[in-house]
Amino acid sequence: MLPFVNAEVYVLGASAIAGPGGVVAIVLGMTVGHMIGKVLLYYAGAGAIRMPLRESYKARLTATRERLDRSRLGTIPFIFVSAGTGWPPFYVVAIMAGVLRLGLWTFLLPGTLGRLGRFAILALFPQLFTGG
Repeated sequence: MLPFVNAEVYVLGASAIAGPGGVVAIVLGMTVGHMIGKVLLYYAGAGAIRMPLRESYKARLTATRERLDRSRLGTIPFIFVSAGTGWPPFYVVAIMAGVLRLGLWTFLLPGTLGRLGRFAILALFPQLFTGG
């Protein structure tokens, strides 16, 4: 569950080697694979793997959860932006979505769309230099 090389490097390298014909397969494959990993992190955060928390963290989590409950419309765009831009780091957002007990689909749909867009842009970038 720890990335040794970030997914963006794989997308850039694979699309540069594969050329324009492989871009769609690369983007879809990376998106699906990446989101499988993020769902595992989500479930780890949700308690499938026990993580001891200090009392100060528990209070912060409770406050964060209350803010999200009051502003539900903000949760989905937040996840989408994190998945699409990497800020805040999507790795952390995946874990926190589980810790905060956001619904799986509330995490999965905007996360997948954000990653799909991010990987598509990255995969098309090498094509600018290879004539694709």
